Amino acid sequence: MGFKVSVLKKTVAGSAVAFTVLVFALFWAQRPWEWKGFWGGVRREEFVCKTGSYTTEIISIDPLLIYINNFLDEGEINGLIAEGVPNLEKSEVYLHGSKRPSEERTSSSAGLSPSSPLVQCILARAQSFMGSFFPPGGDFGTPQLVHYEQGEKFDVHHDWYQDPQPVRGKQGRWFNRVASFFVYLEGECKGGETWFPYIDVKGEGVGKWEEDKEEGGTKFVPKRGNALFWVNLHGNGTGDDRTVHAGLPLLEGRKTAMNIWPRKFYGRGDK
Repeated sequence: MGFKVSVLKKTVAGSAVAFTVLVFALFWAQRPWEWKGFWGGVRREEFVCKTGSYTTEIISIDPLLIYINNFLDEGEINGLIAEGVPNLEKSEVYLHGSKRPSEERTSSSAGLSPSSPLVQCILARAQSFMGSFFPPGGDFGTPQLVHYEQGEKFDVHHDWYQDPQPVRGKQGRWFNRVASFFVYLEGECKGGETWFPYIDVKGEGVGKWEEDKEEGGTKFVPKRGNALFWVNLHGNGTGDDRTVHAGLPLLEGRKTAMNIWPRKFYGRGDK
């Protein structure tokens, strides 16, 4: 009798261990984590920056506007959303020397930390895309996540500043946004197109852009992972009015995107 009890105890214990190992294995297989021994706990895998495999389509040469297909992959999109969405606040506009809420811009937005490995990877890709056009000594400042719900919009505006802005903590230094990237992260929506009223493209881009036959210009449909790139400044450093654009009202669904603004710096006498 004692022998049978002993065997039963061992069998139950063995089954429990086997079940634990099975659960452990399934959990490991489903989670993007790296296990460091049973007692060592877990840590997330180190981020690996991918090269990127995008393609481009030139929409306009003057002003330069380029459509980028597959600028981000699914993992990068999900990572950026996870980093930015918890910090969303009502968007602001720059008016009369300060930032403030405005009925012209009703979206929400959040800064994306330039120290994040994922954000650094995307910025490196953007710089590589620009090549020698990236200004010597320039940077990207703080990229921005922007989010639109139904009815929200951003009226016609330009990304460049009328006057170069002072650099915080660096007296005698100013900057302007030499170019812009607008990267679509979520586009399961109706409406919400990015409209360039002064850039005309004849025909349609297979669901990616279309001619605005009523107001003129071109409307770009939000497409997850795709991006727009355009140059904001003329060669003499002044803003190009032809690059004004709008985020049209969102009719259904939601739209999330990433703003990247390459910055050119000026010293005294350079402005």
